[in-house]
Amino acid sequence: MTKTLSRYVGGDMLEASTSDFMRLRGQRYRVLGLIRLKSTEVGREHDTGDSRGIEVVVTACQDQTEVRVVDRTGNVVEAEQRGIPDFLLRQYTVLKPEGTTQWRIYGMETVKGACG
Repeated sequence: MTKTLSRYVGGDMLEASTSDFMRLRGQRYRVLGLIRLKSTEVGREHDTGDSRGIEVVVTACQDQTEVRVVDRTGNVVEAEQRGIPDFLLRQYTVLKPEGTTQWRIYGMETVKGACG
């Protein structure tokens, strides 16, 4: 899982992403359904002036109405499901480190604003 995710995320995001998946796996839960992007906004590229390379902030409105957390028998886990809002506005810090050609997500935060 780490090898696959490392193609798309880096830094603390890699550890956070694998931790979330492993927590669900340990409880024998699965996440089903698609997250659909309602909108995205890409900020201007910025040279960080150091080894972090080029940075851009991407804001995405995510439609999560189809997402369900289920147990091993396929029943929705209500306690987990309550933590998933129908729509989520997120900002991602995306970097292309110096000397590389691959963009990766290095940070993410939920932000306030209209979404949905």
